Amino acid sequence: MSYQGKLKRYLLIMEKISRRPGCNFKELYEFLFDEGFEISSRTLQRDIEQIRNEFSVEVLYDSVRKGYFIKSEEGTDIEGFLQLLAINDTNVVLMDSVKEGNSLMKFVQFDKVKNFSGTVHFKPLLEAAQKFKKIKITHKGFGADTEKEYLVEPYILKEYDGRWYVWGKIDAKKGPAEETFRTFGLDRILKTEITGKKFERDKKIDPEEIFAYNLGVIYAAGDPKEITLSFSPMMGKYIKALPIHTSQKIITDDSKEFTIQLFLRINHELKKVILSYGPDVKVLGPKVLATEISSLYKKALKNSG
Repeated sequence: MSYQGKLKRYLLIMEKISRRPGCNFKELYEFLFDEGFEISSRTLQRDIEQIRNEFSVEVLYDSVRKGYFIKSEEGTDIEGFLQLLAINDTNVVLMDSVKEGNSLMKFVQFDKVKNFSGTVHFKPLLEAAQKFKKIKITHKGFGADTEKEYLVEPYILKEYDGRWYVWGKIDAKKGPAEETFRTFGLDRILKTEITGKKFERDKKIDPEEIFAYNLGVIYAAGDPKEITLSFSPMMGKYIKALPIHTSQKIITDDSKEFTIQLFLRINHELKKVILSYGPDVKVLGPKVLATEISSLYKKALKNSG
């Protein structure tokens, strides 16, 4: 079988174990069989070993529970890793369709508004982050008349709303994180050059913690707030299917109202998301956010007149 077929099996194995820790060998074998993979027991055992070797994902056997589980190391985002594998699997299916004949593509429709420019910079930025090397980027921001060079210590590559960004430390005067750390959209980067200069990550700066209570990619200073939003029952069905944020908690869910609570810093992306729901949402708290959303609606109404 092709390597892509193996990747598909790896994805299914990790999905099964992550969704149901403690599942045994027989359950894994039957799950793969149901998914169309008729393999031997030895092949399944080899797959589990290869997941450890190729992706450094610790799939361990618990003799007490008599089942498998994934050991999550600090900083390891298993869900994100599974998402990357799933994207790869989708791409393989699409490429196979193209090879079979372009006529198959009439059954697939892409969002033509999405801008995929800048993806050429993904690999060098990822390499620089992985090897702790400073990278020189040439960037031209929206509204800027000229391009500008930055020497960046890349910490993470982050995807949001169909676009990729790099978040890292720039050469600047000493100050708080929001001053020395910047977010750059890959589509606004014109050129990258990995330098030979190494850097040490600031151990006090944890990107996962920083963005845990931040919607989107623009870091907002201040403490997270309890955001309470009320939706129409119909819109609530969509919010349940596709949560706004991982902190989302359902407060009310009945035929009259769907209410959730989020724990986030108030930033531009949060306000943009709230505004996108139009008349189907009401901000119940905090008051400062409700006032600002109301003001933005009034400004939009004035502009439309």
